Amino acid sequence: MARRLKAYRVLNDSQVAEPSVQQFFKGHGVQLYIKDAAIAEGVLFDALKIYIERVEKPNNFQHQDEGLEAKRRIMVQADLMRQAEFAR
Repeated sequence: MARRLKAYRVLNDSQVAEPSVQQFFKGHGVQLYIKDAAIAEGVLFDALKIYIERVEKPNNFQHQDEGLEAKRRIMVQADLMRQAEFAR
């Protein structure tokens, strides 16, 4: 394992931050988005959302079904309560 970690660090640690983020996206065919960040925050984020969604809406794997989300929240709350009781 130590040998593999050393090989990983040699290949991925860079003192000059290469490859750059721009190089990564260029290599994957993603166009560079140039926008003045000195504009209002809301305007900037809206512009970025439009840029990201220009091809298709990204799937961030969040449940869009309110019923499923409510059920998940109940399960999480119950689990947190059990953990709190167990910790006592």
